[in-house]
Amino acid sequence: MRRLVEDDVRQQAGRRSQHIPAEGLGDMWFADRVIAEPLELTSREPTGRITETKARVANPHRKEKTTDVVLASNMISVGVDIERLGLMVVAGQPKTTSEYIQASSRVGRDRKRPGLVVTCFNVARPRDRSHYEHFVAYHESFYRFVEAQSVTPFAQRALQRGLTGALVAAVRLSDDTLTKPDGAAQLADHRQHAEAIVATFAERASSATVKQWALNRLDKWEELARVAHDKAMRLTYSPYDVDRGERKLLHTALEPPTDPIEGEEKFCAPTSMRDVEPAVHIWLSQPGATKRKEQG
Repeated sequence: MRRLVEDDVRQQAGRRSQHIPAEGLGDMWFADRVIAEPLELTSREPTGRITETKARVANPHRKEKTTDVVLASNMISVGVDIERLGLMVVAGQPKTTSEYIQASSRVGRDRKRPGLVVTCFNVARPRDRSHYEHFVAYHESFYRFVEAQSVTPFAQRALQRGLTGALVAAVRLSDDTLTKPDGAAQLADHRQHAEAIVATFAERASSATVKQWALNRLDKWEELARVAHDKAMRLTYSPYDVDRGERKLLHTALEPPTDPIEGEEKFCAPTSMRDVEPAVHIWLSQPGATKRKEQG
């Protein structure tokens, strides 16, 4: 698609004036146009550039750093809510109906400006030919063709990726004493509360494995707190805490601890389960808290 845009589309747009009808319908639809370098919303681009691209796409036409063409994979199906998008070309029928519905709904999101989706089928693909032959019937009732999804939220890989972050967050935010950054070092004093959270997780999953994994992480959490205390190091939850200590309980896969302790790899947690949107950190400031602390 990039080659087509850089070659065919750019050439056709640059010589539209040669196709003005003899009857003279006006040159509004036949003006030559220069197509700028296309942008991408694909996995080939780093996360930071994806954020910049989405910001540029939102710029109105004729504004600085505007965008003519955006090439996108199924990444555009989720998290892109830009009202000015009005035209989408779907090159080939997507593999699933749900993906087709999600992707094509990214245009025409403004009630005052309707969108147009043009689906281009490939005659060499039997699946595309089938959709072409049943185009009207399929689009009149395509929600009935949405595929059933296989959901395994408590599979081993899902637990490895998401259990630690969810458990620490639930334990921390459900107890005011543990919510503060240095509350990470006080788990031993609130073990009963933490085990109640584990019981809730296990009940939700109906799995003894979830309970075993969660309790194992509580044991390792207490051990890390003891080691940090013995080394006179202040343990806090994450490197994103404002008042962070020398030792952090959680870490990302790309930023492991500089001086790892055995078992600390279990506290590797992503900052988001979908690393597309930029990270946003929120700190709650309580008015008068500093003044009361000074008076106390």
